[in-house]
Amino acid sequence: MLLDKYLSFETKIFIAIISGAIWIYFRDLGCYRLLPRKSFISILFVSIWIYINYYEPLVIPIGLITMYIYSKISNKNVRL
Repeated sequence: MLLDKYLSFETKIFIAIISGAIWIYFRDLGCYRLLPRKSFISILFVSIWIYINYYEPLVIPIGLITMYIYSKISNKNVRL
């Protein structure tokens, strides 16, 4: 899959764990607004994301970075 020539599966898992931890620490209200509660689209998106993660751990950091960038672009005026 992604970067198989350069990274072992264990290294990819480590990268996914670290990126998830960083995202959890620095997330803001904009990140929560991207995945609203009781939304079928959100459930479908996250379910597929989790499924793909079992085959390619780098899907987590790629998705989290994408969500973070999108939240910054789309929610510039949101404050707690």
